[in-house]
Amino acid sequence: MPAVGNGDAIVDEIGEFLTGVRPVETDRVLATILFTDIVRSTERALALGDRRWREVLEQYYATVRRELARFRGREIDRVGDGLFAAFDGPARAIRCACRIRDDVRSLGFEVRSGLHWLGLTRKGG
Repeated sequence: MPAVGNGDAIVDEIGEFLTGVRPVETDRVLATILFTDIVRSTERALALGDRRWREVLEQYYATVRRELARFRGREIDRVGDGLFAAFDGPARAIRCACRIRDDVRSLGFEVRSGLHWLGLTRKGG
């Protein structure tokens, strides 16, 4: 391979000549999924009653969404009192989870968080 700095372009040209197909460019991105869950939410809901539980839960979601916006997370779904969000990298997701944990203590909540990293391939070209 010639050391001229355009080895990838040469390989692409050879590949197209041999196969008749132009290669598709791909980018790998790291996506991070955050899940939050309120500890002992069933007991709290029973103790507060439906109406008060809904009010407190809306305060909780408002707090979580504020932190998602701050750390550029995107809400994906809610399941019960759990929330799924996506981030374009792990650092912001981790910092967001820590802020959510700290902020919801003022509401009397303890929150568990889980993170999962996914390597995704985006095709372009």
